[in-house]
Amino acid sequence: MGLCYAVFSLFWLVWCGQLSSLVVQGFSTAHRHDVAPRRCRLAPLPSLLSPFVSIQPCTSDKELEAVSAFFVDEFFLGNVDTSARVRDQLSRDQLRDWEKRYGSGRSEAALYVAKDFGKIVGCVSVSASPYRELGSDGRPRDPKNPNRVPKRDKQAKVPVLANLVVARSARRRGIAAKLARKCDNMAKKWGYEEIALSVEAQNDAAQRLYRKLGYELLWDEVSGTKIVANMAGVRTSKATNRALVKKLDGGLFSFGR
Repeated sequence: MGLCYAVFSLFWLVWCGQLSSLVVQGFSTAHRHDVAPRRCRLAPLPSLLSPFVSIQPCTSDKELEAVSAFFVDEFFLGNVDTSARVRDQLSRDQLRDWEKRYGSGRSEAALYVAKDFGKIVGCVSVSASPYRELGSDGRPRDPKNPNRVPKRDKQAKVPVLANLVVARSARRRGIAAKLARKCDNMAKKWGYEEIALSVEAQNDAAQRLYRKLGYELLWDEVSGTKIVANMAGVRTSKATNRALVKKLDGGLFSFGR
């Protein structure tokens, strides 16, 4: 029975991509008396248990404030030097915006938070919005492409994934994909057949992730804006975005409602 359990645990670690987190040193010199033996060192426990990171909806004002502060630190600031005044301004503006979008009483809107042993390590939001908010001036895909996405009624609603952020210390553990799947499931629960998002055209890393998750290009060269923070303050800058869309049931693309 013990052997079966050990084999099952090994396959579980391999399947979750965590086997590479085990760092074992010194086995090749274990029987040499002229070399000091080195210790077998394991990765930290939270890293090994990353498949069990909890992802739950944000349900309280206190938690919303904590998730908002986390988002500002990880998304806007990162390694950027800013003053305390700039940080406070960003935090206040972000919290105010999220209270309107995802506060109590909002229908077809949800904010999820990922926690690792109680510590916030990620977040994502999903809310139903008209297609036009993804960028009405965007260039459609090439009509000669046989796999092109059908035209959308830009007044129709579609669930939009946004604010997907994972802590720098917790990346490459599959947390972003799990957060995205939470949004997929909620969009299905609301009765939609597809989900969309907007991403900056220069953000290649994010686009690679979204394409792995099944997203396809809807509109390219969409005019948009982004928030830039530095020591001088907070300002809004022009940006070029791409609108991506994903069929939730795995079939051909369909229209929103």
